[in-house]
Amino acid sequence: MNFSHYLRIPLIGHFFVVIENAIRVLLVTPFRKLTLSRILGLAYKQIPDGLVVQNPGACNLHPTIRIGKNSKLVFAGDFDGTQKISLAENVNIGEYVEIGAEVGTKVSIGANTHVREFSRILGNVKIGSNCIIAHNVYIGAGSHIYEVDPYVYIKDQDLLYSQKFNSNSYVEIHDDVFLGSGVFIGPNVVIGKGAIVGANSVITKNVLPYSFVVGANCIIKHRIDLLPQYKLSCSSKSSFPYLYSGIGYDLISLRTSSPSGGLKFIDNTATFLLEFSQAKNIEIILGSTNHVFPEKFCFSINQQQFNASSLSLKGEYMHIKIDLTEIALDKSLRIFKDWDFLYISSEQLNMLFFVSIVVS
Repeated sequence: MNFSHYLRIPLIGHFFVVIENAIRVLLVTPFRKLTLSRILGLAYKQIPDGLVVQNPGACNLHPTIRIGKNSKLVFAGDFDGTQKISLAENVNIGEYVEIGAEVGTKVSIGANTHVREFSRILGNVKIGSNCIIAHNVYIGAGSHIYEVDPYVYIKDQDLLYSQKFNSNSYVEIHDDVFLGSGVFIGPNVVIGKGAIVGANSVITKNVLPYSFVVGANCIIKHRIDLLPQYKLSCSSKSSFPYLYSGIGYDLISLRTSSPSGGLKFIDNTATFLLEFSQAKNIEIILGSTNHVFPEKFCFSINQQQFNASSLSLKGEYMHIKIDLTEIALDKSLRIFKDWDFLYISSEQLNMLFFVSIVVS
């Protein structure tokens, strides 16, 4: 829904962005909770004075996000109709933040992540959920081109070759990462889940999960020693680091010993870090947030398609039993070499919560 090539808020673009966000609210909010004031309130409160949105149609903004004054969402280049900047549920963006993508790149920020003032996120960047990015952080997946034709001005090499080379560069920041003030993240870097990067650090290499890094990729210590796991449970906090992505917890539910443990799926894909070397079978138990399971629950595990014939319902829980010989193990996360990953995907996954996984 691209109302104009360039909008500065507040002006005429303010009206169009509010209407566009109101439509999104209508699509994601249960009908019984809709009122005119709620629709306009949710649509309006994310739009601050001074926000600059270039190519609004390139942005996928959840109606619950917050964006501070004088921040920018910028897509540079010819818009091809696909969404380039995606901000998920409850993302909080501070003042004077710039988020930018160009042709061949995409920026996505996961649920409940906070980006503080004066930070810049540019290029092909994927940031997970529940991250904290402090003030004045620079995350850049691209770089200047200076070696392709060294006899030519660097600025001209950028003009001629940047799209070709920078579209293949990336930065991945996994869930629950904290980046201190003034951190620089260079291209082709993966920062593992739960890592802490100290203030003013320069990161040009991968950072292992749950490590504490300061300076130039200098690991001070590991917060958690990750060891192979054969069983993960919602009732054990020690399992949480191995619920690698796509699952978030509700602190209130954890404190009140909710049956779900508060571990709800917050994305259409969830990633589990497990050890399969001696295993033949896997059993996954899921619960329903509203005690009703989808009539036709279709899902995939490591891109292998399954359907309701692979599972059984026992009371309020869904049991999925899979022969591991039927699926291909996955080692695609770049910072792990010897571990196996299990990916569960379904468009209906956000209706469920995680209970347990047992590998045998």
